[in-house]
Amino acid sequence: MTDVRERGVGYVPALAHKDPRSGFVALQQRLRHARVFHDHLADFMAAQCEAEEAYIKHLQKAAKRFGDPAHIPIEYRPVYACLVDQFGQLAQLHTVFARQLQRQHDMLHTAPAHGAWSALARHDEGMAPSIRELQSLESHLAKDQRKLEQKRTPAAQSKLDATQEALRRAQAAWQSRAPIALQAYEAADLERLTMLRDAAIHLAKDQSELARGLYDMARTTAQAAKAFDPRADMARFVGVQHAPHGIALPSEYMDASHRSPAAPAAIETPPAPHAPSQELPPAPQAPPQAMPQEVPSAPPSAPRASHLSFLPPDDAAEMTRIREQLRQHARPSSSRRREFRASSYDVSEHAHHPIVSPIIGSPFTSPMTEAWHEPAAPTVPEREAAPAPVPIDVGVYERIHAVWRHGLLDQVRVVGEVRVAAPRPVRAVLRLAGDAGAQIHAAAGVTCTAPHVYELDVGDDMCALEYEVPLDHGDQVVPLLLQTQWRCEAQQSLVLVTHRPNPAVPPAVTAALQDVSFRISLPSDAHVTGGVMSEPIGDWDPATHTLSWHAHALEGRSAVRFPLATQGSPQDVHASWRLPAYTMSPLDVHVEAAGTPLAVAPIQRLTLAGRYQVVS
Repeated sequence: MTDVRERGVGYVPALAHKDPRSGFVALQQRLRHARVFHDHLADFMAAQCEAEEAYIKHLQKAAKRFGDPAHIPIEYRPVYACLVDQFGQLAQLHTVFARQLQRQHDMLHTAPAHGAWSALARHDEGMAPSIRELQSLESHLAKDQRKLEQKRTPAAQSKLDATQEALRRAQAAWQSRAPIALQAYEAADLERLTMLRDAAIHLAKDQSELARGLYDMARTTAQAAKAFDPRADMARFVGVQHAPHGIALPSEYMDASHRSPAAPAAIETPPAPHAPSQELPPAPQAPPQAMPQEVPSAPPSAPRASHLSFLPPDDAAEMTRIREQLRQHARPSSSRRREFRASSYDVSEHAHHPIVSPIIGSPFTSPMTEAWHEPAAPTVPEREAAPAPVPIDVGVYERIHAVWRHGLLDQVRVVGEVRVAAPRPVRAVLRLAGDAGAQIHAAAGVTCTAPHVYELDVGDDMCALEYEVPLDHGDQVVPLLLQTQWRCEAQQSLVLVTHRPNPAVPPAVTAALQDVSFRISLPSDAHVTGGVMSEPIGDWDPATHTLSWHAHALEGRSAVRFPLATQGSPQDVHASWRLPAYTMSPLDVHVEAAGTPLAVAPIQRLTLAGRYQVVS
């Protein structure tokens, strides 16, 4: 009833002073017709639900007819598995849709028994005697007027006056009690009309969720079909050995076969069982040149005490969040790599993983390597081993802040950090090249020996440098361009968000963008009167007045509608994304040895969206 007064529909002033038969009775007739239409719409939902249930039964029967055929090509099995799985996925999607239809049917069918509609019966019982009394007095008044016209006697005039006085009292009583009943009818009418609108909106939303599930299922099948190589199946048929193809591993998990080795890899050969040590040749063969030892590249660990003194607190908090995210993508530990080496002697099963010769004196030394370094005889001096290079991992992680104002890119800056890790303490030199205007902050224990040259003791994962780079030509760096168009009306606000890859950035970089999503927050005092709608469908949080959604492609448009009680105003649109294996600032990092030889792994890179938004 509060919403009714705010919107000011006006059933009370429009019908309270009218004849009950022309106002209240007509309103009662309207609600009776509404009950009939609610049942009709509920039957419509039930019919769709029955169709969905019949389709689900056919899918379940069809799934039993198709199993794993004997004549399927081996390489085609993943594709066929996706096709067969579609029966179960379709059944699950349509089962959810059927449940939503059944819920809508139950809500529409039982609407007259709930809410404001259910209270109308009590008001009808209270107003029925007044209506009958008014109708009876109006009938008696008409008869008394006819009698007075036939016989103009004092008795007839007195009876007419008494009837008119009783009618005036009844009308006064009606006008005093009618507003309460009319308000109840007004609230019930608004409630049932809103229910009709919401039923159509929920049906459209459920259909869009079903369409999204079908799209995801089709995309999975298409990816499996694209991965199918007909020539690979032909090669398998004729017995040609070829490296198995599969999903490419992320850069964080690349093994030694993808790195540039310092020397050709040699396959380790285990010593023959029960071979006595005296059978070794008197002059042992020199071992092959040792390869740099692989060390898992640790992601950023817990945040250190060092931080950018020139950054605001929100940037420091955001950098901590980036470290926590990167920790989830940690590379395999040393123990797992030792297990891998222990199980990799069968070259036929691991042909695509060449075994690298272990480092002399390392904990990964194989039995054959130990045999190579046994003393041949007491009279032969022991061979002095050269110091093995210490593996070191380097990670560069950046966050881009980009702000659009009035349709133009206003400011762009990059905040980043350089992290290093080594299995044991070692001295190293970090040399930065690129933008001389960058603001660089060295962590505790890092010494600046020359401009953009830093020396430090590398140990367990540590943040060595933090930097900020303001960019004058930001339109050449941001990977994703944004544009918004707002239209604020009296009872709703509409926004169109356009996003596309930046043509000034190499296509290989923009194609690597992942997890593109958007977020819009309304003011806390904004009164949302209905369901928030968006395409693509998003998640609306009424507690925080925030709508968030994911983009289906790097280039596209998103439309959002906010139903509001009063006219709103344009709001900021925030974007977020991930860009693995790339950094966008002109700074580059080079690691050099400061005494002990180093084996530097390929630099890990990651860029995230920071304050990436369109300001209204």
